[in-house]
Amino acid sequence: MRYRDQPTIEVTQRVRCDVATAWKYVTDITLPARCSAELQTVEWLDDADRVQVGARKEARIVARRLSEWQQNMQANLDWIRSQVEG
Repeated sequence: MRYRDQPTIEVTQRVRCDVATAWKYVTDITLPARCSAELQTVEWLDDADRVQVGARKEARIVARRLSEWQQNMQANLDWIRSQVEG
């Protein structure tokens, strides 16, 4: 497998909870940082405080053998909605 081939992984997991509880976890941008050795922090930018159209967040990633970098991301509400309603 080569990085230039843009390998991906997808996992599907059914959970037993109400929609409000699932949404709370899906939209918690700090959750992945609590579960990852590489993803150090994630925070909202531009005074955003929740998932909404145009909201931006920044992640700080540290990969021991590669380097350290920051990545800015913008929320795509249409994609999020399609995943929840899908």
